[in-house]
Amino acid sequence: MQGVAVGVAEGLPLPEPFKFQVFATDSGGDGKKETRDASLAEDEALYAEAVGLYRKGLYSKAVDKFRAYIDQFAGNPRSKASFYWIAECYTQMKDTKKADDAFLQGATSQLHQEFDITHVTLQVMKEAFTRACSAP
Repeated sequence: MQGVAVGVAEGLPLPEPFKFQVFATDSGGDGKKETRDASLAEDEALYAEAVGLYRKGLYSKAVDKFRAYIDQFAGNPRSKASFYWIAECYTQMKDTKKADDAFLQGATSQLHQEFDITHVTLQVMKEAFTRACSAP
C-alpha cells in the first residue's frame, strides 16, 4: 500500500475488547471498596477511550488520552502498554523520532519499575540505543 504508514501492529489481529472483573473485597464499612470500584471503572473507560481514538485514526487525540492515562494510573500494567500505543500513534503520523522516544520511554519506565535502576539515565539509554541501531 503506497502512501499509508505501516505500524508495528500491521497484520496482527485486533485485540479483544477489554473486560475487567472487579475482585470482591470486604471494605469493612470504610468505603474503600466503592472507591476501588470507581477507580477501576475510570481506568477501564479512559484506556478504552484512548484505544478507540487510535482505531478511528484520531492519533493526536489518542496520544493525549494515553498520556492522561499514564499520568493518572502510573504503575498500572496498562500504563506500560500505553507507551506502545503512543509510539504506534506517532508511527501512524509518520513521526519516527517521537515514536522512538515513546518506545524508549516505555522501556525505561519498565526498567525503573521492575528493577529500580535509578542510576541509569534516559540519556545513557538513548545513546546506547542509537549505537545499537547504527551498528552494521
